[in-house]
Amino acid sequence: MDKKFVGIVLIVMIVGIGTWKFITYQVTKYQLNNAETKHECGYFERYEVRDESKGHIKFTTYIHMKTYSNKNLEFMFHGRFHKKISYIETDLKPGQKLCVDYIFPFLKEDGETFLKAIQVEKMPIKLQ
Repeated sequence: MDKKFVGIVLIVMIVGIGTWKFITYQVTKYQLNNAETKHECGYFERYEVRDESKGHIKFTTYIHMKTYSNKNLEFMFHGRFHKKISYIETDLKPGQKLCVDYIFPFLKEDGETFLKAIQVEKMPIKLQ
């Protein structure tokens, strides 16, 4: 193969992947500001860390909750979108009450449901 052809193909691939990532980020950001938001309250169940490697190491944290209406919800922790609520990645305790606002994203790259806001009820501190 000609080195010039390989170089052009690589450049096109890099630009294409970068454009796709930019578009998905902007679509999700637009939806966070404009999509219909669902509101549910319930209990935090657990964290799940999945190895979602595709050629490189990538671990993704998922937050599971059960609503009062007995629905199971799963939210992917997304570092760029969830900076303001980064404490939820490690500070939630099983059984802790919480309420969430979420959307159903158009692009499913970030999960079936996408966390928009969270309100956590503080756990009482036990003195022993």
